[in-house]
Amino acid sequence: MKETSLMTNRTTLEDKPLILLEDYPPLEWTLSRTVKSTIFGLIIILTILGNLLALWVFFRYRKQLRSPTHYFLANLALADLFVGVFSLPYLAVFSVTLRWYFGREWCYYWTLGHYWFCSSSILSTLGVCIERFVGVRNPLKHLSVMNKRTIFKMMAGIWILAGMLSVGPFLIWLERPTNDALRCIINLTKGHVIVASVGIFHIPAGIMVVLYYLIYRAATAPLKTIGESTASNQNTGAQRSKQVRLAKKLSFLVGFLIISYLPMFTMLLILGFDRNFIPLEVYLLAAWLRYFNSCANPIVYIFSAPGYKKAFKAMFYSDQNPPRDGTNSSVYFSSNQNIRTTEDK
Repeated sequence: MKETSLMTNRTTLEDKPLILLEDYPPLEWTLSRTVKSTIFGLIIILTILGNLLALWVFFRYRKQLRSPTHYFLANLALADLFVGVFSLPYLAVFSVTLRWYFGREWCYYWTLGHYWFCSSSILSTLGVCIERFVGVRNPLKHLSVMNKRTIFKMMAGIWILAGMLSVGPFLIWLERPTNDALRCIINLTKGHVIVASVGIFHIPAGIMVVLYYLIYRAATAPLKTIGESTASNQNTGAQRSKQVRLAKKLSFLVGFLIISYLPMFTMLLILGFDRNFIPLEVYLLAAWLRYFNSCANPIVYIFSAPGYKKAFKAMFYSDQNPPRDGTNSSVYFSSNQNIRTTEDK
């Protein structure tokens, strides 16, 4: 039986008898499967532990990590944690054995979760881009615009929109079931593939690129276009410089996400038009590249978000001072929603 094709012939269950586990040849445990199991197991463990640690740091130092950026990063870490718990273990078993042992119904739920968590990760990163864009374009009004209420609404909207982008196309364009009980076939109907891949990844990624281009334009714009008086210019210029520095650091997070996701969603779009064009092993490699993003993100936070870097240092070295997000971003939330700066301290 050919196990390396991504497609299934479009026949109903009544056309052919159901293929069960006993119909498969015994699984041979080869060196290749051992190596794959080890690598996938490490990725799963690091994904779960890394994102748990990122969330713990956020809540442990929540009084210091109160900038809008860190809220979106915590939302991203939560989505990546769900990836490690609910998506990766099942994908690892399928990637090693090329067999789905968890039932057809769980295949549907797993596929929906896969798209939902992917979409939540992408939209959370888009939230970081929007927050940085506001910070660079309006540095003095940054936190009056991106206040806690706005941030929480955006975070809730991220999960709701991600669910709509994942569940909607999946239910509208249904894939006919295969007669093979050990196959979990991704939905490759053209409508689903176009809406899911373009809506979940390509459009948000395009918006991120545009926002960072606008951030670059704002960062290089003459200061006189922002303020009139010399004092106002100096204050605005200092604030904007700090916002731009943080935006530059976070650009690595955005670029890493786009590079990680692009192959999988591009292949998915191609497979919607030609199901035999890309071998299963190649698509699985692209899928693991995407999921490696969830594993590596906690490390990316350390280099992209100064507050996280100081928090990790404070956690492992007792003589380190607790992180203050204002070190580089200069502004953070106060309990009464007013803008405060490190100079105020």
